[in-house]
Amino acid sequence: MSNVAKPTANAAQPITNLKGRVVVVTGASKGIGRAIALRLAQEGCALVLVARSERLLQTLVDEIGVQAPHAPPARIEVADLSDPASCDTLIPAIEKACGHIDVLINNAGITGRICPLHESTTEDIRRTIDLNLTSPAILTARTLPGMIARQHGTILNINSIVAKTSYPNWGPYCASKHGMHAIAESVTEEQRGNGIRVFGLYLGAVDTPIWDGVADSTGRSAMLTPEEVADATAFMLLQPESVFIPELVLRSMAFGL
Repeated sequence: MSNVAKPTANAAQPITNLKGRVVVVTGASKGIGRAIALRLAQEGCALVLVARSERLLQTLVDEIGVQAPHAPPARIEVADLSDPASCDTLIPAIEKACGHIDVLINNAGITGRICPLHESTTEDIRRTIDLNLTSPAILTARTLPGMIARQHGTILNINSIVAKTSYPNWGPYCASKHGMHAIAESVTEEQRGNGIRVFGLYLGAVDTPIWDGVADSTGRSAMLTPEEVADATAFMLLQPESVFIPELVLRSMAFGL
């Protein structure tokens, strides 16, 4: 007699595809956001790509058309998310154009100036906090009412391992990531009963343009790649809708952070 357990009729099964899901990706023009967009296009998502550069976004749309020709046409939204007013108007504009939002991926962010806090200017601190914390908080707040009405939706925050610790010379950046983590925990409990999942992807160092002028090429070669982050993002979104992943930590085996 076989000892292999047979799946029950009501066993949770992974979502087989994300085809047609409306997915908003901020910071989509380069780095992690660009890799996520290309990866999710392979899953057939209806992507809304948000960044400041229309030229880079259009280049990405063209590349998606080549790599994922069967994916729905991607939509471009040009916005400066360091401006809270832009965050307030972005989500209503997307909902008007697309009808609804299934997934919001809060990815846009900057390291800010890396220096002791007393050397930071007021503008250095404000810009880092505005883009890394205020922006995703506003976007999430504006997205939630539509998800609540449908009793369905996913918020996925691209966070950092510094959300759980702090490093010298990175004060405002660490503070912004701590804050993103705190808001995610609050929203998770507020919206669990409304069928809304809040995911957090906590990353070690990733080889993206934010390291230009900060780390040499030898060190960067040992970091995570944007494509590895994109695969982890797809993995999270492809899980059964009966579960959520509040925290997934992704780090390089070869790099210290």
